[in-house]
Amino acid sequence: MSILSHSNSINGRLKSFRELDSFSENHYKRMLRDCLKPTDLLKFGRVGRPKWRQFILSSDLRYVEWSSNVKNKDTKVSIESISRITYGQKTAKFQRMARTDVSNLSFSIWYKDKDGNGDTLDLVCSTDTQLKTWTGVIMALVENRISQPILDGIRKSQNLALAATTLELSVKGRDKYEEALRSASVVYRFGNNSWGQLGGKHRVEKTPVLLHIEGSYNINEIAAGWAHSTMLMSDGAVTQMGGKVATGFIRDVSSPTVFPLPKTLGNINSIACGRHHNAIILEDGELYMWGSNFYGQLGTNDNKQREKATKVKISDVKIQVGVTEVAFGAGFPAA
Repeated sequence: MSILSHSNSINGRLKSFRELDSFSENHYKRMLRDCLKPTDLLKFGRVGRPKWRQFILSSDLRYVEWSSNVKNKDTKVSIESISRITYGQKTAKFQRMARTDVSNLSFSIWYKDKDGNGDTLDLVCSTDTQLKTWTGVIMALVENRISQPILDGIRKSQNLALAATTLELSVKGRDKYEEALRSASVVYRFGNNSWGQLGGKHRVEKTPVLLHIEGSYNINEIAAGWAHSTMLMSDGAVTQMGGKVATGFIRDVSSPTVFPLPKTLGNINSIACGRHHNAIILEDGELYMWGSNFYGQLGTNDNKQREKATKVKISDVKIQVGVTEVAFGAGFPAA
């Protein structure tokens, strides 16, 4: 588990789905449209580690479907086969690799497969809103709580080809997607998000919320500055979120975005963040920095901001040295 610095209480869930009685037609329309868009949910199974999968409600509103890299595998559950939904991580699939830290964002769909055998679909959401939306829509469909005119209108508005294309992955794409997800890890974010440094909407997160990261999911290291965050991924990439002054991007970014590094750069050993600047240390001891340079904190002998990783030359020493660690103050580093 990694922490960037939302989990809501059990009271935030739908209580026995009684909240569905108070939902208006507009509520249902909005929730249905959200479920008709591909949504990344963490899926627990009988074997292996939990994996992020794209889930979507089928255009005819009859199935819950998800992406998979396994050919000929059944990757949908019919709404009519669902009997109930339970919260938490109490099923056998969850208990294999229970994650109590996200139990309050977890739910299980109980259904019968095509052979009539009982099974569960065990999922973890990123936010409480996502949890309410998916569980609310599924149970509303199961219990026929949504009026026929709304259902007919939603079905007519869907482009079947677009929905299928969005969810479908090529064989090559599936392999790459699965490889990136093989060791899924979880990042929590909370606190000030005025510049998008936590990812997602620009708002204060008062409790930890899961951050979904595109591409590589295994994170080696996280560092946080004043208005930005930097992550070192397992594949060697460096991703950043937050204010443009610190990240070097042309604008503020509110989702993990890969920071371009020279192709000739060696393997990265560690990362660090200052107030508005960054550093990476290579395995050979070389130090690279970028971001604000107002006080000369990048060690470049000037005050010019750097949008690209710039090598810091260690001078005035008679022997060759390599940097093993760097620490930051508000406007200065020490290496």
